[in-house]
Amino acid sequence: MLKRISQFKKRKIIVYGAGGAFHSFFEVFCIENGLRPILVVDERFTAEDSIHGIPATNKLNNIKQQIRKNSVGIICLNSSSEVYNISCEMKKNGITPLPFYDFIEAHRPFNEFPFLQKRSQQKTYKAKDLFQERKSLEIFQNWLLVQSGKCFQPYSASPSNEQWFPKDLPFSPDYTWYLCCGLDNHEKRFERLSQTKTKKALMLDIDPVVVNENLRILATFYPQFKKRIFIKLSGIWSCNGYKKLLSANSIKKIKFRKNVTSFGSRFHPNGTEKVKTIKIDSLNLKKITYITMDIEGAEFQALKGAEKTIRKHKPDMAISIYHAPRHIVDIPLWINNLKLGYKFFLRNYTSQSIETILYCTCALDSKFNEMT
Repeated sequence: MLKRISQFKKRKIIVYGAGGAFHSFFEVFCIENGLRPILVVDERFTAEDSIHGIPATNKLNNIKQQIRKNSVGIICLNSSSEVYNISCEMKKNGITPLPFYDFIEAHRPFNEFPFLQKRSQQKTYKAKDLFQERKSLEIFQNWLLVQSGKCFQPYSASPSNEQWFPKDLPFSPDYTWYLCCGLDNHEKRFERLSQTKTKKALMLDIDPVVVNENLRILATFYPQFKKRIFIKLSGIWSCNGYKKLLSANSIKKIKFRKNVTSFGSRFHPNGTEKVKTIKIDSLNLKKITYITMDIEGAEFQALKGAEKTIRKHKPDMAISIYHAPRHIVDIPLWINNLKLGYKFFLRNYTSQSIETILYCTCALDSKFNEMT
């Protein structure tokens, strides 16, 4: 892997596509490895534009010959047909094409592929046996192949607007009493909640910018929820205390600093801020029917701090398991070891490892037998 990265440092990097995949590539791979693209191409730009201080343009034909020479083109698109067409166009322009999903999956910043090591095989197989549904098994098997560096093929992705609110599972999460750990900066979650029978939702996030933006969205567009949805600034961990925080704002100011990668604010040894953490058990929730977690790698620790709550209420759960390679094994095994009767399902929402969610429930409906 390091040999391939060193080879990239000797070549010019041109990126096609300036959407979410580009930001994933830029934040994960470029920052981690001290690389900087020399050009970004996307139809949304003008002929001479820029993004993150990087020159940008709207057509491959606009690229000068001296830039094309000894260059590699990272194609940050999800559609296989679009990737193929742009690959052909890059080759015609003398640029070596490399699809984002081929590249980023082979260079995840985890520096460990534990699944095929002998000491981990038994644990991995036990986790695999927890997934009885066909689609979940396919995602699990694909994850092993990708993270072990064997090969990559796009995941079978569910519609992105169904993330946290799935429609293709053999159960419907009970949104009545909802605990949301980790927020994003858009109103989709509120829109989906407006279609459920949620009585009360507590939403927690460690980033004050994200919290304030969600409070603004709630007050502006969903004032009817002000007595049902409560948004608080809080870091979730396995214990009450303090930890170092690397905020998304500080990440944006870091220019390719080694060992700093993130899609959002997270606990990190290089953090510049010290923040208070709480464990879910200390919230003393009287009722809870659904827990979601997308907290940038802190999910496993947060679950450990929620053990009493989970044992007492047996809530449906949706947990991000793509922030660390072991989470797809360790998290379902830990929940299963509670011996509460949970069943497990996997869904992916990007066709890459990013946004892979573990769904857990103690209640199944009649569709389950049809899907296994």
